[in-house]
Amino acid sequence: MVFVYSLLFLIYAFVVWPIAVVYGWYRWTRTKREISLLPNLSLAGHAFATFSFVFAIGSVLGADKIGGFRFWDPTLLKIYRVGLILSSVGLLLAIVGAWRTSPLRYPALLAAIGAMLFWFASASTE
Repeated sequence: MVFVYSLLFLIYAFVVWPIAVVYGWYRWTRTKREISLLPNLSLAGHAFATFSFVFAIGSVLGADKIGGFRFWDPTLLKIYRVGLILSSVGLLLAIVGAWRTSPLRYPALLAAIGAMLFWFASASTE
């Protein structure tokens, strides 16, 4: 049973999260913009989830370039902290923005949850 949960977790963090980020921006570019607070909060939540995604990719590529990090490396812990802050802000904004219909209502939530799961999983391996 643990294997099934782990597999679902990995699928969400490494498949659903990137798809939600790309699909959200695609959907946002194809629809008419609303000038209202809650849809803009969904947009901001999706932007933070995207920043977290780009930061994760950059961190992985940077760690590969320098040959990895030591156990409990202060730089690595700062990377985890920044990633968790970005994903937490994105999740909070996406939850608040989800109270009103918008093109990014569900993609922002999916992307922010995926970001949070990724950073928790990364930090838990330390």
